[in-house]
Amino acid sequence: MLGISTACISGFSNLAEFFKTSIEIGFSTFEIGVSSVKTSKKDILNWQKRLNLNIASVHNLFTDKPIDAENRRGDFLASSDEKRREETIKLTLKTAKFAEELGARAVILHAGYIKEGHLRENCRDFKESWSRGEEPLGLEITRKHLSEIRTKYAYKYVERVIRSLKTVCRENRKILFCLEPRVNFYEIPNLKETEEIFARVKEPNLCYWHDTGHAQVQENLGLSAQEDWLKTFGERMAGIHLHDTRLLKDHLPPGIGKVNFPLIKKYLQQETIKIIEVGDRATKEELKKSLIFLDRTGIA
Repeated sequence: MLGISTACISGFSNLAEFFKTSIEIGFSTFEIGVSSVKTSKKDILNWQKRLNLNIASVHNLFTDKPIDAENRRGDFLASSDEKRREETIKLTLKTAKFAEELGARAVILHAGYIKEGHLRENCRDFKESWSRGEEPLGLEITRKHLSEIRTKYAYKYVERVIRSLKTVCRENRKILFCLEPRVNFYEIPNLKETEEIFARVKEPNLCYWHDTGHAQVQENLGLSAQEDWLKTFGERMAGIHLHDTRLLKDHLPPGIGKVNFPLIKKYLQQETIKIIEVGDRATKEELKKSLIFLDRTGIA
């Protein structure tokens, strides 16, 4: 079954319209995603009951309470501020409990980002150089420099997120906690760090969640190949976010960009949770075409 994330809900007038339109288009499964539009647990549970919705996954964090904007997706699981990290663990476990209420199998996690070394600003400059078509040698020199900065700081974040993951996985055995690859070079974890995390967190409910757009942007930038993620973590993959890319723009409807979806299909199992995660500018017609495209590709 192919589902859609509520991440694009701001393109609709309200939650009810999103669910009803999605069903009309042909979606049978949903993910409760992170959106700029605030939705409450009460509303989601209400519409799930009224429309008999199958909800397969929830994106961390989901809370009815006000939250730090930098932590909307649970990035403080790797925070150096112990109070913030512990609070995010609690919020993650509450998200997992809500997922249980909905009958969902998985919670998708973000694992943080590096604040030091002006890495975010440097990565933005690197993307701009890539977009301008800078010479490959110049890009490689910059890429190597950024990698050295990243290596200097990343291990501390990886250590903290490992501690956080051990806690959440042991506190709730019913939910699959799923790490996904990120789109930016300053974010945790990269492919090598993900390998280390799985090697050290030996909990059966820690899983991998692939993201086609994030992995494609990383490949475009020369950081890691889409298929390397799938080859390395395919056996641990509980689910996948499906969206397309053009250059460095992601979260586009599948079928209009450069992601090799026939390649992706080879790594999917029947039980893999498949969720389209597009931006709020996607139209009803584009979503219909994406469903047709993914059906022809054998993914739907």
